[in-house]
Amino acid sequence: MSPLLLLRCPRLLSAVAMSVLLATSCFPNFSVASRERAASQEERFQAAMQAQLDGDPAAARRIYEEMILDNPTNSLVRFQLGTLLLDSLNDPYEAMGEFRAYLRLAPTAEKAEMAKASLLTARNRIAQSFGPETIQSGAGAERFHALEERLAELETAYTNLQATHTAVVAERDAARADAARLLRELQSARRHLDALLNNPMPSAPSSPSSVSATAATPAAPATQNLRTYQVRRGDTLYRIAQRVYGDAARNRDIREANPDKVGPNDELREGDVLVLPY
Repeated sequence: MSPLLLLRCPRLLSAVAMSVLLATSCFPNFSVASRERAASQEERFQAAMQAQLDGDPAAARRIYEEMILDNPTNSLVRFQLGTLLLDSLNDPYEAMGEFRAYLRLAPTAEKAEMAKASLLTARNRIAQSFGPETIQSGAGAERFHALEERLAELETAYTNLQATHTAVVAERDAARADAARLLRELQSARRHLDALLNNPMPSAPSSPSSVSATAATPAAPATQNLRTYQVRRGDTLYRIAQRVYGDAARNRDIREANPDKVGPNDELREGDVLVLPY
């Protein structure tokens, strides 16, 4: 049955599609049929089929080729593009490539026999294009086989390019993931540095040698061992306590340690240095 006849008869196309679905459910090729059934529901595939119905095979070809670039293993699209090239665009060379690709992807599928028959048709058309005399002399056959070998080389190169493309995309995604991870680490390091600058850690205990060296020096005021904080605009005791201790209730400790710096209503003056007890 000609694919063009199916395209011109939507009811017939639906009946054939239903019979194919019922038949494939009873055979081991069900997984291939499932994938092709899912592919047939894609929006772009439906648009390509509509373009064929509207008599615009060039537009349909562009859509099919875009789908193949996105997914070279889409067997349904390979088969449909091969049929379009052979029946509507009279391009048996390109059609051969698509049917051969289909047979590699789904060698035992139900459409495999149709693909083999279409492949033979494409070969016959190519052979006839050389003319009877050329074919009989043998030169046409040699050129035909040379073209087949070239086609096989191009298909292998295409497959290799697809593999390279996949690898490059994977490397790109990995590089993006690494960049995102490094950015998170950088942001975390910046937050940690800001915390250290706003809340300096107490100095390390003096070593025994330093103790002996400073034993004769006068004792420093008790506040020398306490942290300090310079008041900034908008600061309150509650905000400082929350920032420093993580507990706003410790504003009382700050108030008691700075009786001369805290006003009657807990007013603070910008630029004053407060003592922060541990």
